[in-house]
Amino acid sequence: MVLSNSRDVPFKHASPEQFYGVFKSHAYLLRDTCRDVVSKIYLDDDTQTWEAAPGHHKWIQFRSPSHELYQIKDEVENVNETSKTISYKIKEGPILANISGFALEVKNSNVAEWTISYNDTYPEEYFNLLASITKGVDKHFANEN
Repeated sequence: MVLSNSRDVPFKHASPEQFYGVFKSHAYLLRDTCRDVVSKIYLDDDTQTWEAAPGHHKWIQFRSPSHELYQIKDEVENVNETSKTISYKIKEGPILANISGFALEVKNSNVAEWTISYNDTYPEEYFNLLASITKGVDKHFANEN
């Protein structure tokens, strides 16, 4: 049985459009804006652009809050420009045993709503990772604006 849970993470420096834009078109910035979490990010062989679109794949190597190093391959399942939502499916990696996918919805109230689909164990550590990524992206825009 697949369970799903969401967590809102506020941001204050980026506009909703700027924040969404990182995940929609500039995910490569995550390595620089979230250095303490994301150590590598690159496109899979069959994906030629950073523009999020259904079927596009990327690899992300990240350090969890417990300092374990993970590498995952994700696939963009859906992009909805109107609601600023992108959903991803986990294709490969150790978290696939419990987490099957996640979604980001950027709300106009400067909130990133992260939703994780999981099998049995509540993914607290992964929610903490996504909160760290949210804060890193927001900090990037604090320095830019």
